[in-house]
Amino acid sequence: MSVNENDDHVIRPAGRHILTIGRELIQDPSAAVLELVKNAYDADSPKVRLSFQARDNDGITIIVEDHGHGMSKKTVLEAWLVPSTSDKLVRHKSPKGRILQGRKGVGRFAASMLGDILDMETVTETGERTRVLMDWMAFENSTYLDEVRIPVTTDWTNVSSGTRMTITGAGEFRTTWTKKQFDRLRKELKKLVVPTTLASDLQKEDDFDILLNIEGFGEDLDWNGTVEPFPVFDLYDYRIFGFVEKDGKGELIYHQKKFERNSIEEIIAINEKEIGRCGRIEVDIRVFDRESSSIGKLIQRGLKDESGNYIGKQEAQRLLNESCGVGVYRNGFRIRPLGDPDFDWLKLNHRRVQNPSMCIGSNQVIGFVRVQSEELSGLIEKSARDGLKENDAYEALKSVTTKIISKLEAKRFSLRKQAGLSRKVVQVEETLEKFFTLRDVRKKISKKLADHKVEPEVIESVMQSIDDAEQERDRQVEDILKEFSIYQAHAALGKLINIILHEARKPLSFFRNNAKNIEGLYKLYLKEGKIEIIKEKLLPVIALFPERCGRLTELFSRLDPLAADKREKPADFSLGLQIHHILDIFKHEADMNGVELQLIDDPRVFIHGWIQDIDAIFSNLLDNSLYWIKEKSSHTKKIWIEITADSKGKPLYIDYRDTGPGIDDTLIIEGSIFDPGFSMKPGGHGLGLAIAGEAARRLGFSLKALSNPGGVWFRMEAIEKTNQETL
Repeated sequence: MSVNENDDHVIRPAGRHILTIGRELIQDPSAAVLELVKNAYDADSPKVRLSFQARDNDGITIIVEDHGHGMSKKTVLEAWLVPSTSDKLVRHKSPKGRILQGRKGVGRFAASMLGDILDMETVTETGERTRVLMDWMAFENSTYLDEVRIPVTTDWTNVSSGTRMTITGAGEFRTTWTKKQFDRLRKELKKLVVPTTLASDLQKEDDFDILLNIEGFGEDLDWNGTVEPFPVFDLYDYRIFGFVEKDGKGELIYHQKKFERNSIEEIIAINEKEIGRCGRIEVDIRVFDRESSSIGKLIQRGLKDESGNYIGKQEAQRLLNESCGVGVYRNGFRIRPLGDPDFDWLKLNHRRVQNPSMCIGSNQVIGFVRVQSEELSGLIEKSARDGLKENDAYEALKSVTTKIISKLEAKRFSLRKQAGLSRKVVQVEETLEKFFTLRDVRKKISKKLADHKVEPEVIESVMQSIDDAEQERDRQVEDILKEFSIYQAHAALGKLINIILHEARKPLSFFRNNAKNIEGLYKLYLKEGKIEIIKEKLLPVIALFPERCGRLTELFSRLDPLAADKREKPADFSLGLQIHHILDIFKHEADMNGVELQLIDDPRVFIHGWIQDIDAIFSNLLDNSLYWIKEKSSHTKKIWIEITADSKGKPLYIDYRDTGPGIDDTLIIEGSIFDPGFSMKPGGHGLGLAIAGEAARRLGFSLKALSNPGGVWFRMEAIEKTNQETL
């Protein structure tokens, strides 16, 4: 035969290929059982019965039985026995209208993980009965898949339609089913189907019951009954639920049961741009406080075990631990492992570590997210049944779900603050002043000495000593506040780093690129001695150097105050000029996002204090505004600052406004937005407005948010300082 002769060949899968897509592809035995349960659902069965029987010879028999429409011999041969068939993908719906779950065409082969032999008997509604016997070792021992012979027999019967799979195994298949594995299976089954409480709020699913029977494994393992969802779903402390359409517009309802006086439902409009990448979603997020007192109230609201008995706090904690997680459901069934207690796909625990006052942890939430089909959502389930493919749609789903949770977190934060359950917010200046003052001590000592008839000159001497001590403490307070303000300035500097890097990149790139050009032109001049080279090519480049150097010098000079390790004495400075400098730093980012920046200045206004405080205030405000205007895709994009003074040029107030999504009036009234830890940004630390508020107070202003339907409105209003010196 010629070596150049071309032949056509076919791919012959190895015999063990079936075991690879079944036994080795599926995560664990519980996952294998779930695949068979989904097949029963696809068959339009009203229920599925799972039976685990321990045999005397140390073997196991697993029976999966449904009462669906069954399969004809033709269907068995042309679909069921065809690996990776597109049958369900093409049909999409069952005869009774159920959205088909098994669309990869491999789920049934998961039975190879559960035993050595599969004996399947299926009966159609017309009475055609087909039996298939699968010996999985035959696939292991055959070189090629087409060498495996599978007995298939057919006859007619009067029994009702349905499918019964009997799986038998010994050795390792029996020992797999320990108490831990059975507990895991029951938990998986409890979370498999969307609970009725969720379905009634969103979209009612048709009934599908899961019956489980375990016998012969011992009293501590044997169990028989219908698998019910975890019983804590309706006993939440806080809840947010609703929908978001593909265009990003939707409606959420917030409700809480923790404080009866505030339990009115609140409707929240939502507009999230990322949602278009993952289709329409429906959510139901239920959150539980985990303090001991909160668990006690949860029990009082009716938390019971599966037998209907009230449980103690320890058992309640265990129950929450088992049922927590945010599950993702498609067509009524959960996509594993999203929603498992130890699979924190939304990184809730990471967020909580970053901001424990504001954010909830994964062990505090029982949530449900319903998504559309793969075709509509782009959310594609992995063949190994271990989650969703990490594509753009999945990232969008995570982003939008996290933002919805953050809305609940903001409501919860404010409510707990009202109830005194949050950490008390400390105003640093006021606290230090109260801590170090000796005024009350001075009055008490003076009165005591006078009451004891101490001579006035002695009293005056004692009072002078106290005054001296107080002056020393005032100097200590000033030093502490200076250090504190430096840390806040450094925090503000952190917000500007990305902007600074971007702004500095242009002149630095100019220097880097032209350094070689200048060197090359100079060498060319030395070689050819033509002065024209210097005049025409070199001098124009050199002429640009001062302007580029000026950019860098100006840029870093603006940062010097924020980066200082110590503060000079406070001084008078132009308020408008300093705000203008900060706007200049943010101008490039604003232009990139089409945001107009405007300053309505009053050049007469000078204030006394540290320039860094103005930088800290407005860098935080601008950073927030640009983020939210961009995040919410505001139609009109504008930020403007207006300085208002009296007839003598004394500042009265500075108004800061933008055209972003604004702030909820409830949060404005409660003042939560200025509390350290409060943040609506994903991954935010909640320090920006707290720092801005502290800086404003040092300058003799109060910073507050005002109600404004067209965006945020902050006002810095001058206050009279009493009983304290300007630092």
